[in-house]
Amino acid sequence: MRNIIGIDIGGTFTDFVLYFEESRKIEFWKELTTPEDPIAGILAGLKRVQTLTSADKIRLGTTIATNALLTRRGARVGYIATKGFRDIPFIQRGDRRSHYDLSWIKAKPFAERRYCYEVNERLSAKGEVIVALDDDEVRRVAQAIRNDSIEAVAICFLFSYVNPKHERRAREILREEIPKIPVSISYEVLAKWKEYERASTTIADAFLKPVIIHHFDKVQERLAEAGVGSSIGIIKSNGGEATMASAADTPVQLTLSGPTGAVVATRA
Repeated sequence: MRNIIGIDIGGTFTDFVLYFEESRKIEFWKELTTPEDPIAGILAGLKRVQTLTSADKIRLGTTIATNALLTRRGARVGYIATKGFRDIPFIQRGDRRSHYDLSWIKAKPFAERRYCYEVNERLSAKGEVIVALDDDEVRRVAQAIRNDSIEAVAICFLFSYVNPKHERRAREILREEIPKIPVSISYEVLAKWKEYERASTTIADAFLKPVIIHHFDKVQERLAEAGVGSSIGIIKSNGGEATMASAADTPVQLTLSGPTGAVVATRA
């Protein structure tokens, strides 16, 4: 029978739930969250569990991604778009909830315009290649990204949700030129039509990626030092579960990780 530990890192408290599958018994407790070192709060709570080393699984819900977006404490993002379309994240859409609200303020993108780059490529709405991707131009952009001290890259080309060929090739080149900088491509983050929604979501994903990768690396390192060998599952915004590696690949899926855990629990 399995013992499962659920952990939710909140802004004030880190909550723990221990479920014994054989007896169907549940124990729960809280520890103060340690914002300067969230993992310390986890370890403090886990010390209470005598059966920790025999726990089969740890399920972790976190507001790390949520807080990074709300406080805008993330990576310096470089955005790469089809030539002529780098302003999509800033133009956004003309429609809004209240057209006559004079106090309305447009949402600020998670990338600065000076760090938005363009490359020559074009696909049709059917995914057919109209203008082939210019590999040399991508390499020049990679050099600019290096010079601008960019920490993460978001790529969003027109109609790439139909044919991701150019986005994948651009990422391949960037990995050759700047291998230490993580890259998010829109086809993998949100493969849907409407460029603004796809671009803004991909930028948010890149904004979060270094933060989440660093956090997960620390969690795994510290838990290993504490002798915890249990597999770790991360709660996603849709209520599903992902491995740490999968969640770090597309961290934008964790933006509602913490709140979603509570909703899923009510169905149990």
